Amino acid sequence: MVFFDTSVLVTAVVTELPNHDRAHDCLVKHIQNQDGACISNHVLAEAYAKSHCSSSQKKD
Repeated sequence: MVFFDTSVLVTAVVTELPNHDRAHDCLVKHIQNQDGACISNHVLAEAYAKSHCSSSQKKD
């Protein structure tokens, strides 16, 4: 089982971040393999907040 933390989720989604390709590939690999990839509700909420704050700050 693989547990994904906020830093991996945000990096996998935000293409401008360093290591985006690596994080995205890792996330996709474990989701497609159905080998027990796990993300908690707290991590999802935190990742949403971080990505939402980053995008709204860019618009200012």
